[in-house]
Amino acid sequence: MRETSLSWHVRLALGCLLPMCAPRAAEPPPAVAGATAAQLGETARTAEEARLAREDAERALNLETVPPVHALRGVRSIALGFGVTCAVMDDRTVRCWGRNDQGQRGLPNGEPATTPVPVPGLTDVSAVDVSHGFGCALRRDGSVLCWGEGLGSGSKRFAAVPNLTDVRQIAVSTYRMLALDKGAALWSFRPVSSNAANAPIRNASLADAVQVDDNWDHTCALRVDGTVWCWGTVGHVRSGPDQFTTRSSDVPVRVEGLKNVVEVALGTHHACARRRDGGVACWGIGVPEALGQTDGAALNKATDVPGVENAVQVASGGGSFSCALLRDKTVVCWGRNTNGELGDGTQRSIRGSARVAGLSDVRAVACGLEHACALNEDGTVRCWGSNRLGELGNGVTSPASLVPVYVVTERAGAAPSVAR
Repeated sequence: MRETSLSWHVRLALGCLLPMCAPRAAEPPPAVAGATAAQLGETARTAEEARLAREDAERALNLETVPPVHALRGVRSIALGFGVTCAVMDDRTVRCWGRNDQGQRGLPNGEPATTPVPVPGLTDVSAVDVSHGFGCALRRDGSVLCWGEGLGSGSKRFAAVPNLTDVRQIAVSTYRMLALDKGAALWSFRPVSSNAANAPIRNASLADAVQVDDNWDHTCALRVDGTVWCWGTVGHVRSGPDQFTTRSSDVPVRVEGLKNVVEVALGTHHACARRRDGGVACWGIGVPEALGQTDGAALNKATDVPGVENAVQVASGGGSFSCALLRDKTVVCWGRNTNGELGDGTQRSIRGSARVAGLSDVRAVACGLEHACALNEDGTVRCWGSNRLGELGNGVTSPASLVPVYVVTERAGAAPSVAR
């Protein structure tokens, strides 16, 4: 009969989820060719002990294991910005929650929302993205519609982006929206300081991009040959403790050391790339401690994230953290953990990655400035991290939730979060 107390099982937990845990136990050696049956059996028992330890540790966090009655359901995709979260629903409408001081949720009032609210006038949407001052929706006919004060002159009205057709992907950042069309042409739309939006401009330097991401002052594109090219801020030089100078380029520059890349994701000052083999490499000033980067030269080198294997998606947001969805449908995160961005029940920063507590059937993951969300296979959504503006969607505002909580359609009493 196995123990149920928080003793040896918790201490053996991989990536120990509780602050009071002892240092991580040594991991068992991998099974190798020629291993004896006894050795294989010992490895299996050790793996089983680790699984039981994780379960015990997660139970101690008082996680929500069953969706509440009022859980948001029928979600197709999610997008996160600076204190705001949006979801494309099965009926192709959009719902958003969190901040709205600049019309990020497509509504004229500036009040935040702690539960999902429909964005009026948005139908037939295939994808949505949102950032600091505005959001955009890609419709199934390939057109793009944007809203928020980022359109200029305090406007929070919707506006169709002119001269864009056959768009297949969009990426919204603080200052612009990028659109990649079905012909692999990349377009940049930068709102101006008037209610009339200017026309998007084509990037003539790239003609074979398959995916693009944009954040703050840098942009990266994945090309058909599996290489990554970036422009804007393309490097950092440490000039003192927590001080950096930047190196910029107006034309795309290849990120050295990266090949066979299938996805790229950008944070405010860092970037990550997922390779075909399931590994993830990052660079920049956002997550150096997690990667063991302690000197200035390492900041510009794409470095593998320790412990991340079999990744099927990578996500970065405005903050200094990133997450990956693994093949087993669990999620790991790395980087800053001040507001519980890693979702492991703590606020400790660690070297390497931490498994997000309680997630086991995830379809997609997304990162915002200080929060993250997972879209589950059943169409529900669970979020963690900062909740000052209701961006977790659990019906309340709070400093933070250190573990995932369900997004709900209405308040139903106190949310079972672990908040500081």
